[in-house]
Amino acid sequence: MQARQDRAGVEMQDGGAQWGKIELKQFHIRLLTDSYCSKILAYTSTKAACAQEISTSLGIPIAMCYRRLGDMEGAGLLTITERFLNRRGKRVSLYKAMVQVAKIEFKEGKWVAAVEMKGGPHYRWEDAELFPTEANTSG
Repeated sequence: MQARQDRAGVEMQDGGAQWGKIELKQFHIRLLTDSYCSKILAYTSTKAACAQEISTSLGIPIAMCYRRLGDMEGAGLLTITERFLNRRGKRVSLYKAMVQVAKIEFKEGKWVAAVEMKGGPHYRWEDAELFPTEANTSG
């Protein structure tokens, strides 16, 4: 089996849902633990919704909502299911969560995160740094 990279920069084995090695693990974990992102994922897990609906329903400022939607879509945690022009000619995108199960725990002195995507790969990260120390960010 040959390795390939998905659009979120994850190295996976072809031919099935394998645990992958991810370069952007810190970014993904931060998104999953962000309060706005977790609300958006929960809201869009059962139905697709546009940014305005998500913002209004969840009480998230619209600029922050668009920022989080863009980050999560870029990371592969959300997908755009439909794009259309509304009555005023404004482009509207409907977003749907791609995460089926996400678990983050602190176990035996290490962070362990696991994400199962809907109809797709599963990822697992061990000893992930959620908040890098000053020594880890320099250089």
